[in-house]
Amino acid sequence: MARVARRNLSIWKQIGSDVRSVRKWRGLTDIHVAEKLGIDLKRYRRIERGQTESVTLGEIMSLIKLFDCYPEEIIPTGKIV
Repeated sequence: MARVARRNLSIWKQIGSDVRSVRKWRGLTDIHVAEKLGIDLKRYRRIERGQTESVTLGEIMSLIKLFDCYPEEIIPTGKIV
């Protein structure tokens, strides 16, 4: 069971890393993005660090729209079933 949790955690770390990369590439601050999403800055930073598995599909879609990017730039293709 612990292995499954670790494997899933690595997916969230990858998503967080990709979110951070796209945000920086777009020249946005984490404060700006958190405000646009309407979430607490601490929660957004936890998302970028991959320390939360409670990211909603709506939040991911909002990030994609805000960053004006393709879903594949944030969600690792073939990793989430």
